[in-house]
Amino acid sequence: MAPSLVVSARHAHAVPHRRGRRQRVVVASSGGAGPPPKLVTFLGKGGSGKTTAATIAAQYYASEGFKTCLVVQSQDPTAEHLMGSKIGNSLTECVANLSAIKLETGKLLLEPLDRLKKVDAQVNFTQGILEGIVGEELGVLPGMDSICLVLALQKLLNFFSSGRSNSQSEFDVIVYDCNNTEEILRLIGAADRASQILLEVCEGPC
Repeated sequence: MAPSLVVSARHAHAVPHRRGRRQRVVVASSGGAGPPPKLVTFLGKGGSGKTTAATIAAQYYASEGFKTCLVVQSQDPTAEHLMGSKIGNSLTECVANLSAIKLETGKLLLEPLDRLKKVDAQVNFTQGILEGIVGEELGVLPGMDSICLVLALQKLLNFFSSGRSNSQSEFDVIVYDCNNTEEILRLIGAADRASQILLEVCEGPC
């Protein structure tokens, strides 16, 4: 199956391109406080060329002047070869306007698990049981991959905010090279819908 290109957006509008020659399409926040990053996803079976296509797309956006982040889910080294740099579990700036990160469930669970262990050590809620759990073990639970990956994307896209904060204004475009699953898209859509509901509740009568 060939890679598919999906833009996660509810509203879109065109604004002048930075170079003044083209227009850029961005996702418009319903809060009107500034557009969040645009999310472009590549889906497809292994060997279909989706990682290559995602990497080339990210390089194109960066060359056009957009601050771009390439998010890689698979362990395929293709993206590293095309980028000419190592892609790790933290944001790495590869070239001007282009950063990359590799998402691994076990590594994504380490930070929140460590925080839970510190709290548990103070209150002794689990009586030491939590101390013996490692992130790699939690990564095998059903659905954990998708949940962790969507939460990681949320940090980059800030699904649950009506405006930009200092921590999420880094990128204009997020290019996501994900595994061949529709579950990720459903979760992304659910997060977007949840943000709309929360915004309506917050803007409603007190």
